[in-house]
Order: sequence, then C-alpha cells, then structure tokens
Amino acid sequence: MQLFTVKDISTNKNLQVPLKTGTVLDELFSITKGIMPSGITMIPGKSGIGKTTVCIEILKTVKLKNQSKKVLFISVEMNKIHLYRYSKRLNFSDIPIFTFDVENPITEQLQEVILMGWDLIFIDSFQQLVNLISVYDKMSSRQAEINIIKLMDNCRLGNNDRNVNTAFLCTMHMTKSDSFAGSAYIKYMVDAMLELKQDEDNEFLSYMVFTKNRDGKINTRLYFSITEHGIEYNLGRYKDDINAYKEVEKIEQEQKKTENDFDNIFNL
Repeated sequence: MQLFTVKDISTNKNLQVPLKTGTVLDELFSITKGIMPSGITMIPGKSGIGKTTVCIEILKTVKLKNQSKKVLFISVEMNKIHLYRYSKRLNFSDIPIFTFDVENPITEQLQEVILMGWDLIFIDSFQQLVNLISVYDKMSSRQAEINIIKLMDNCRLGNNDRNVNTAFLCTMHMTKSDSFAGSAYIKYMVDAMLELKQDEDNEFLSYMVFTKNRDGKINTRLYFSITEHGIEYNLGRYKDDINAYKEVEKIEQEQKKTENDFDNIFNL
C-alpha cells in the first residue's frame, strides 16, 4: 500500500504543456488544446477507415509544430517495403520508424526502444503487438497486454533516458460486432479512446470521436476524409456541430433554472 498527497508527486515541468498539432484535433484532445504528455490514447476503428493515416498525420504535425520534440512510429503491421510505398503517399520520410526482429525477444526490444525517451510514440497496432509477444515470447494475450501497458505506464511517468513523460497513440482493430479487439482491461487503463467510425446515414463519410477522454470533451464528432495530400477535416461541419451543442446546453440550462425557480416558489 502507498499513501501520498498530490503535492508529493514529482513531475516534469512540461507535464502540463500539450503537444500541438496545429489542427482542429488540438481542441478534441484536451481543454488546453493539444496532446497531453503521458497520455495513452487508443484509436479503434474498422479496417481501411484510416487509423494509420490519421496517426501518421498527427506525428508529422506534432513534429512540424514542435521541432525539439522526438516522435517515433512503431510499426507492427508493415514491413520496410510497405512502409516505403506508404511514405510515398503520405511523405513521412523524416519520422523515425522501428520494426521488430523476430529472432530476438519482442518485449526486450520494445522496452529498449521506448525507454530511449520519446515525447510521442505511435504503435500500429496494439493488438498485433500483443499477438507478436504472445507468439514469440510465449505468453498469454492477457499477460502480453499487461506487460505492454506496464512498459508504457513506466515510460509515461518519465522513467526513460530523457526523463520525459511520453504520450502514446495506439491503433486497435474492431471486431465484426463493432467492438474493439482486446480485453476490457485496456479500455479502463488508458486515458482516452478516439474512435474512427462511418456515418450511420452515409457509409462514405467518416468521423472521429472521443468516447473516453480524461483531458478533454467527449462525443464531439469531427468528420474527415483521406486525400492524396493526407487528412482533410470538415471544419465547417465541426463548427456547426459545436454551435448546435452550445445551443442545446443553453436550452438545458434555462430549463433547469426554470425548474429550480418553480421549486423555490412552491417550496418543493
């Protein structure tokens, strides 16, 4: 058992300084507008919806806006040829990439690379990493999940070579029943879930929405499309939705005030 107060917690001076993307995504990630250091964000979505593309764009924009920051792409699903071709379309040639050597223990490689000290790490994908560790390090999927989360948790506390509070983005696959592939343990341990989905009325429209977010708002949709130039966000629709949410909140507050006034008049 460990008892402490908040003032006893030792933190990096930049713990509350968000990593900026310079895009509308900053408003979704946190109330301070940006990706908060030490946060673990899972990004589930169906195959082909654009999870990897979205995350690579985030790495690129974070690096562009924060030249002193170190970002890393841990690719579990693509080999070097795939990455080379993918980079020709998205142009992420300056982003450091790590892939695993299956001739050596996967967990040891993961620990070695993340403890080098990165400000933002993108893992593509979490479930494939779990599978890789399960097969080559010979352990259950449950234990592999726990080990990965523990490594990430240790690193985001600043226990790495640069003493930085690493933030993580991890893609996840969705099952046919439209639930994310993985145990409930993952959902409860992470800080945020940024889901990529198809519009209910138009399957050709895609949007992202935080269904869990300890640092920012949830249930605000941001529609996007993937073009030859990368990700394009539908800012017009986003602003309209924000204004609509504000109007609904205003009406609800007025109704609540009316109900309170009514209760006070009749001493209810």
